Amino acid sequence: MCLCVISPYLLEQDCSIWSGATRKIKINDYDVKVGASEDGKIILVMDAEFLRMTATEFYTLNNPTHSVAVNNSFVIVKKVLNKNNVKINRVRALKSLGNIDGYVMELDKDGYSLLKKFTVK
Repeated sequence: MCLCVISPYLLEQDCSIWSGATRKIKINDYDVKVGASEDGKIILVMDAEFLRMTATEFYTLNNPTHSVAVNNSFVIVKKVLNKNNVKINRVRALKSLGNIDGYVMELDKDGYSLLKKFTVK
């Protein structure tokens, strides 16, 4: 089982302690990485290019490009959830080195099964 703990969340689907969300999805030509709790009610949303960008821009800490890309990932996932009547109860930003690296979304029901339909092979 591949999982990660983002206190206080245990993410058991498509998540790595080393890289965060691991499932790549594509929504409206936009690439996003997601992971989730076992019941699909807690979702981690990250920019699909985060690790590549971090490697190439490591010495430009606090680069706003990271935060913009993650924000865009969040917005596109939020639209899909809203369109399918999945209520977002709470959102928490994950930060490291001053940049937003992802968002944890607490949902009223399983929204992860819905997002899996957008998986990129």
